[in-house]
Amino acid sequence: MEAMMEILEHELEEAVEVKNKKSLHRYIVLLTENIIRKDSYEAT
Repeated sequence: MEAMMEILEHELEEAVEVKNKKSLHRYIVLLTENIIRKDSYEAT
């Protein structure tokens, strides 16, 4: 999952102008945590 987070963060950073890298990182963490929870919920 860590690799996916790094890829998403890098790609988004390349796609848009980033004003705050810490904010971008927090966004990616929240996004990937949400994906994991959804996958876990759908698996049950």
